[in-house]
Amino acid sequence: MRPEVAISEVAAEAFEIPTNQPEGDGTLTWSSTVMVVVRARAGDAEGLVLARRVVGDDVELYVDANGAYRAKQAIRLGQRMSEARR
Repeated sequence: MRPEVAISEVAAEAFEIPTNQPEGDGTLTWSSTVMVVVRARAGDAEGLVLARRVVGDDVELYVDANGAYRAKQAIRLGQRMSEARR
């Protein structure tokens, strides 16, 4: 059983990002997308460490970067995710 994790702080920002050209999926079209960035803190943990504590070790964590990371960034993030294991 995972220990309960009390969230002490949550900060969120939303950003509207224009697309290079109109996009669509066959039913809707759009010219921008919205990215929401959330940062949560619980005690001494935040980000990946906090996510690991909340979901436990039996759950795999994934980051959907839509291919935006360069190789060095992806490796660095992977190392941080690995270190977030207990």
